[in-house]
Amino acid sequence: DLVYSAILLIALYQLLQTSAVRNSSLLYYLTVNVYGVCQGIVWTGLWVIAHDCGHSAFSRWSVLNDSVGFVLHSSLLAPYFSWKSTHRRHHIYANHIEKDLNYVPPLRQSYADSIGQAVEMLEDIGQDAPFVLFLRILLQQTIGWNWYILTNITCPPTAVPKKGMSMWRHSHFDPQGALFYPSEWLSIVLSDLGCFAVITGLYQLYLQLGSFETLFWVYIVPWTWVNHWIGMCNSPLSSGE
Repeated sequence: DLVYSAILLIALYQLLQTSAVRNSSLLYYLTVNVYGVCQGIVWTGLWVIAHDCGHSAFSRWSVLNDSVGFVLHSSLLAPYFSWKSTHRRHHIYANHIEKDLNYVPPLRQSYADSIGQAVEMLEDIGQDAPFVLFLRILLQQTIGWNWYILTNITCPPTAVPKKGMSMWRHSHFDPQGALFYPSEWLSIVLSDLGCFAVITGLYQLYLQLGSFETLFWVYIVPWTWVNHWIGMCNSPLSSGE
């Protein structure tokens, strides 16, 4: 996967130096978009390896699992130890309506109350609003994973160790938030530092390149495609992982 990623970066650099791509907006946007899609697929493979490290499935040695997982997930701005903790509990309590930390749909009555409709109207509302459903899917596939990491939005309040905290205290980046036990404080801080280091590196890369557009196509677009594939594989419509 690392070799594939390097080949794609080198190919992008070489193509952007050609006069044909430099002088044609069509070829330029075709090149950077094809790169983004392909690199996003490769990086999703790296993300999955990090996921397996969190399950201790990459190696028999826990230090190697955590080292590889930490580097790979941090490079994709995913807090490794934070998500390892909540994801482990998700697998322990998968589909438990009160303890699953990943996705628990609201009860029909609760959902109806939240949108101000009668329960018997829910089926009609769902069937008659395809555009709204499309927008929800679009939102899920672009920022769904990030929103989940920031707020754990699909988690029931009964599943968290610390009850009664606001939505923003359900963040995977909050070492003293609702999701984690006091003993996990250091590992959550390490996760935050890993992501912060990558953001700092990206900022330095931006300064070196002198162009946000280049950083956008080289990192942000494939990173967004990773978020898309994660959302696709872990959405309520899929079987999960």
